Amino acid sequence: MQNEEANDMKGMYMRGGNMRSCDLSGYLLDDADIGTADFTGTNLSGASMRGVEAKYTRLVDCNMVGADLTYANFTGANLSNADMTGAIIRFAIFSKATLTGIKGYTEDEIMLASDAQEDSEKRDIENHDIKLQEMVIHVFG
Repeated sequence: MQNEEANDMKGMYMRGGNMRSCDLSGYLLDDADIGTADFTGTNLSGASMRGVEAKYTRLVDCNMVGADLTYANFTGANLSNADMTGAIIRFAIFSKATLTGIKGYTEDEIMLASDAQEDSEKRDIENHDIKLQEMVIHVFG
């Protein structure tokens, strides 16, 4: 049995690191910064990657089966040939990502998830602006 604390990499800074062909299946990587790192051939099946910052990360040939990618940012990342079967991609960002040969989703489905995140952010900003305007009116009448 593995030590669960050893599998906890939540919030870890791994920007630019070499994580090629590692077995990180089931690991907790929430809110980690893995930008520009090389994860080629890495097993990330069942990993929790909620909110991970993965801009321009190389995730070629990765096993991401069943991974939770909610709110992850894969802007400019290379996910060529990644197996994302059953991965949770809700509100993940894939802007300018390379998605050639991915498994489990079509490129259109991936981009729809990305568009939903951008729409959600726009609504949050608009709602925030409305609340500020209401506060100003209330305070200054």
